[in-house]
Amino acid sequence: MVITVTSVTSAVASSVTAATTTFGFSIAALSIISVIALVVFLCSKELASTSGKKSFWSVARGLDIVIVPLVIAFMMILAVETMRLLL
Repeated sequence: MVITVTSVTSAVASSVTAATTTFGFSIAALSIISVIALVVFLCSKELASTSGKKSFWSVARGLDIVIVPLVIAFMMILAVETMRLLL
């Protein structure tokens, strides 16, 4: 079990490292981009949901599809940064 988790962890780490060096993005840049996107989509959802039109209500509900993965990514970023500060 420990060997499997260790090999999966090292495979994920090497994949992330390869992706960041291939595309020229750092993890910090991707974190900033995802947080900015989350804020923009949350503001868009709030503006759409306060409108009285039905078409804006459907847009507000459709934005949940984008917001939920970004919230999960934000929580992961927060957890990683917290762990990095503690260790």
